[in-house]
Amino acid sequence: MFPNLEFEPAFAWSGSFGESADGLDYIGQTPDWPRSYFAVGYGGNGITFSQIAARLLTDLWLRRPNADADVFRLDR
Repeated sequence: MFPNLEFEPAFAWSGSFGESADGLDYIGQTPDWPRSYFAVGYGGNGITFSQIAARLLTDLWLRRPNADADVFRLDR
């Protein structure tokens, strides 16, 4: 509409999206911080992975076995 007008943006925004090599989140603990629990890597499947993380981290906290713990461990 205005071919002769020059515009200079005042602000620019971008969003980056990263993922792990296997496409899964990292959920669990690390020996470096023994009293810390991690749920890292939410993206397009955030709702699904947040439910898995909630159950897995609850089981870790209560020291119950969880079949998914090995799949999402931080050192895989």
